[in-house]
Amino acid sequence: MRLFKFLFCIVFLFISCGSEPEKEPVKVNKNIDKELNVDQEGLYSFNSSKTKIIWNGFKTTDRIKVTGQFESFKSSRDGLEYNTLEELVNGLDFSISTASSVSGDPVRDMNLKDYFFRQLTKNFTLNGTLGFPKGGSIPVTFNTLLGSKTVDLDFTFENNLVEIKGILDIGVDLGGVLAYDSIHEKCEQLHTGGDGVSKTWTEVEVLVKVPISRN
Repeated sequence: MRLFKFLFCIVFLFISCGSEPEKEPVKVNKNIDKELNVDQEGLYSFNSSKTKIIWNGFKTTDRIKVTGQFESFKSSRDGLEYNTLEELVNGLDFSISTASSVSGDPVRDMNLKDYFFRQLTKNFTLNGTLGFPKGGSIPVTFNTLLGSKTVDLDFTFENNLVEIKGILDIGVDLGGVLAYDSIHEKCEQLHTGGDGVSKTWTEVEVLVKVPISRN
């Protein structure tokens, strides 16, 4: 019996101390970065001076388009680098100088400054914040003299270019009823069409183009 126990212990020790069964090599998923939405091209950043903010207003019943853009745009995130585009965009603050609006007509620009933007923004500055982009849209909050308004605009990112666009109603989305009444009264004759009707449309098309740098 003792001999049996002795042999059993030797076999047990041999099994316990023996090499483990060979394991299959671990396969590395080369697509793991894609699954985790990790982009290896570099960090995300942007330059405020390269950002374009274009607007289209409309006048007369024929809906004649008037195009302009803001030449001064600032953000505290200018030049800062983020791991993802969402991190860069979500919570991004912006400041637009409404006095920098140019349309190619000095008289129109002065009228917009004195009779529209003066009634809409404090010190000719339109502040706001971007929200989290999702499903092709992004919430944008605008701060005017009448308070804060948040609207959803279209959001796309292709070829390292962010585009935010949509239609804003001056009264509903910006709370700018007084500003609208002011510019409409000032430009009543200028906004009169061949039918003798003066019309200033409340809808404004906006398009923001932001080139994104990858470092």
